[in-house]
Amino acid sequence: MRAQLWIRGVAGASIALLVACSSSPTGVSEAGKQYILILAPSAATIQGGASVLLRASVIDVDGKTIHPSDLAWTSSDPGIANVGVGGLVSGIREGTTQIAATWRDTRGTSQVSVVHAQKQQPTCPDFAVAGTAIPGGEGPSGSCPKP
Repeated sequence: MRAQLWIRGVAGASIALLVACSSSPTGVSEAGKQYILILAPSAATIQGGASVLLRASVIDVDGKTIHPSDLAWTSSDPGIANVGVGGLVSGIREGTTQIAATWRDTRGTSQVSVVHAQKQQPTCPDFAVAGTAIPGGEGPSGSCPKP
C-alpha cells in the first residue's frame, strides 16, 4: 500500500513539475481532470515551400498519454506558415509564427521559423504567332522565358 501511495505521489509530482517547466499551459475538463498538451517538435525551422508535421500528445494527471484526433489547429500568422487539420505546417514566407493546438480546455504551442521563402515564378501567358500558339512567350515585363 505504501509503495502504491509513493508511486502515485511521484507520478503526481512529476506531472506538477512538467506543468511548472512547460511553456504549454494546462487545461481542466471532464469533471476537473487536468491535462497537459505537448506539441513535438516544440520549435522547428523550415524552408519556404517546405512542411513539417507537428504531433500532439495529451498527458493526464495519472500519467496516461493519448493522441487525440479532434484538435483545433491555428497559426498566429498564417502569412508566414499555415497549419492544416492534421498538424501539417507549411512555410510560406520568412518569419516566425506560433502554431497552437487546442483540445478541450488544453492548449499546446510550437514555434515555427520559415527561412529562405520560396520565390514565386511569374505566370507566363500563351501567345499566338501567325495562328500557332507559343506557350510561355515573352510577356509584357520581359520576365517570361522565351520558347
